Amino acid sequence: MPKITLLFFVNYFYIRETGTVEGAEVYEPFSSYSCLGFEYKNIIKIKSILNAVDTNINQKLIKKQYQNPSHLNTRRNLQERFSTNRYGWWRWIFDHFNFPPNCKILELGSGLGLLWLENEKRIPKSWDITLTDFSTPMLDKTKQDLSKIKHNFKFKIVDIQDIPYSDEEFDAVIANHMLYLVPDIEKAIAEAARVTKPGGIIIASTNGSSYMKELEDLLEKSNLPVHRGYNKYTFSLDNGKAFLVKYFSKVEVFRYEDALLVTEAEPLVAHILSTNEGLNEKQIKEVNSYFKQYFVEHQKLLITKDIGLFIAQK
Repeated sequence: MPKITLLFFVNYFYIRETGTVEGAEVYEPFSSYSCLGFEYKNIIKIKSILNAVDTNINQKLIKKQYQNPSHLNTRRNLQERFSTNRYGWWRWIFDHFNFPPNCKILELGSGLGLLWLENEKRIPKSWDITLTDFSTPMLDKTKQDLSKIKHNFKFKIVDIQDIPYSDEEFDAVIANHMLYLVPDIEKAIAEAARVTKPGGIIIASTNGSSYMKELEDLLEKSNLPVHRGYNKYTFSLDNGKAFLVKYFSKVEVFRYEDALLVTEAEPLVAHILSTNEGLNEKQIKEVNSYFKQYFVEHQKLLITKDIGLFIAQK
């Protein structure tokens, strides 16, 4: 049994680091393996076990990341300061709202509430809007920030995988940059479809495979002790349609042309560190030193954003 355990973790950490299962295949087919007098037949299914373990780990990290608004605000700072498209992401999303006057709207994973804060003067008084999140501190902060807007918003703690509303209750469901955080995307989309009225729509924004590609490449070359995978998403602009067409009759994708032209080390380092909790002082210093030197030598870093949204009609 010890040898099997060792092989499992060799596989596990190999795949965690490389992002591929190809090199681990050598350990998968334990069609007949004898250890300590016992025979094990087909008991190691490394990919499924790995996925289950990783899902559990990732969900713990996600809950920690989004427990309060601080990390989101750090990343928001980078986006707002260095985005090349000055039209505005939240304004662009709102442009796609072709909602009826008396529209009942459910926003899933409302985060900082920026969709409404940035479009304050465009919100019809007749819209019935419910904002939700799985994080109580996040939703409390959003409720506080939106209190200055003269609109009767509703707020509720909600798990998108088990939405506590009746079938066909909402004209529109909004899920901005959150579906890739959900453990069971199929279940989440099925739930969103369930509460959407016939003819109603879901608007779901996300990133594409080229999102922050240049930063990803730079981190890969640097070998810094930080998270990689900025452009790896379970629900993306590239694969999201395949999920949505199972529940919606018409699905369209729209891309927002934008990039980040970063000219300072500090906000970029803050962005990176916001997704890398747990680094020690030496590691943080290493990340800071690397990017300070990078901007001394190169002055700027142009980063692809590759973002957009799906509009799906039921």
